Amino acid sequence: MVNEFKIWLKDNASVYDALEEALLSVKSGKRVLAVGPFSLVAAAVLYEKLCGNVEVMCDNLEFINDFRTSVDPEGRIPVRRGVEGTFDFIFAPMYINHIPKDRLVSFLFDVYDSLAKGGLFTFSFQDSLKVDLDEGKEMPLWFSRTEKLFTKYYTMQDVLNTLITIGFRIKNISEVEGEGIIHAVCFECIKL
Repeated sequence: MVNEFKIWLKDNASVYDALEEALLSVKSGKRVLAVGPFSLVAAAVLYEKLCGNVEVMCDNLEFINDFRTSVDPEGRIPVRRGVEGTFDFIFAPMYINHIPKDRLVSFLFDVYDSLAKGGLFTFSFQDSLKVDLDEGKEMPLWFSRTEKLFTKYYTMQDVLNTLITIGFRIKNISEVEGEGIIHAVCFECIKL
């Protein structure tokens, strides 16, 4: 699955261009948490750049096993099942679409609580132009015709309102058009 994602990413790099600047700004000595299956490849690159200080949070065992086999066979990067600890930078590309509606707010609170003061939370998601009252469902992954993953769509305004209510300061919002993805949004948020 990681290899399919790498191929898709090569063809649709514009989806991650909005995250690149934030990733490049991470300095040595900072603690980083990469959240979700679509952060795993970047986590390995950051691990090398930062000489460690990178951890991964992923609750999908298939992605973790694939990550260990194809990206981090030495098992150098710690893998967590939840957001815990204190981090200077947390990034979660295309992850919140795979969080059920009833767990999204608690996930965002966990991220806020785990960020150091002044820490940056950067994430992207595929948004919906209208409110999606559905709880979510198994859908094919956008980069794979065979793999499916739980998917839920949120509006950009709902996510923005939730972030502000939790206490994040919004640093930047980028809207991204990518091939195969109708519309994606990237947020950069700071914990004051």
